[in-house]
Amino acid sequence: CEMPQLAWRVTTTAGTCKSGVGAPLRIVGGKESFEGRVEVYHDGKWGTICDDQWDDRDAEVVCRQLGLSGTPKALSWAHYGQGSGPILLDEVQCSGNELSLDQCKKSDWGQQNCDHIEDAGVSCDPFTGTDVQLCQSDAVGLIPTLLSLLSRYYPVNAESDWFQC
Repeated sequence: CEMPQLAWRVTTTAGTCKSGVGAPLRIVGGKESFEGRVEVYHDGKWGTICDDQWDDRDAEVVCRQLGLSGTPKALSWAHYGQGSGPILLDEVQCSGNELSLDQCKKSDWGQQNCDHIEDAGVSCDPFTGTDVQLCQSDAVGLIPTLLSLLSRYYPVNAESDWFQC
């Protein structure tokens, strides 16, 4: 993800990148485009963020800044692999309402006491917390197939989640 002049977001196998409000961010190393190690662009280079004080409120701001919906979850201890290059931020403490990490309390750029084993990550999983409701219909023959497909992504209980809509 190259550093753009205008705000944009691109999703690739490498992750998601966005610039615009605040310092540009990208998430890399995840299996999905909505998860990965958080990297920030500053002073002409990409670097990682240390996981000291890293929590779900910080993840919420990262997901918002990247334009990703879903349930934000902070991950620590280089969950998505160790980065290389500089560790640019440490002690990030967001309230969760900020539009970008720049607006959060944090150390000065480059001031940190971490190793890459402490690289911070996020998941902005759009599938977390979603309720699925199955309704009785005339398509009774499709029900076993629907239950099988849905149960791969959602917890589905055939008896308790079965409603007449």
